[in-house]
Amino acid sequence: MNDKAYLLDTSAIFAFTDNEEGADLVEDLLARAKKKEISLHISKMTAMEIYYVSLQEGDEREAHDRLLLVRALPWLSCPWTKIWCCLLLGLKGGGRCRWQTPG
Repeated sequence: MNDKAYLLDTSAIFAFTDNEEGADLVEDLLARAKKKEISLHISKMTAMEIYYVSLQEGDEREAHDRLLLVRALPWLSCPWTKIWCCLLLGLKGGGRCRWQTPG
């Protein structure tokens, strides 16, 4: 492994997923992480915020899909689980979290 690590915050993830200003920087970091030049991480709070903000702006499906997109990046370390995220959302989001596998 390498000794350079980056912690992506919520705004970096949304810039990437929504193709906003800064998306190119995040894409560059993802490419470098894929080559194992650096390591990338997101915090548990960032994961929760991704879901919560997406839920507020859209619906449960959109929030779920966006979080799955982030989790699907194999070179991004995500130290959280579905259950942990849903428990937090139950407190902050009024218990609206119903995690389902897309299908």
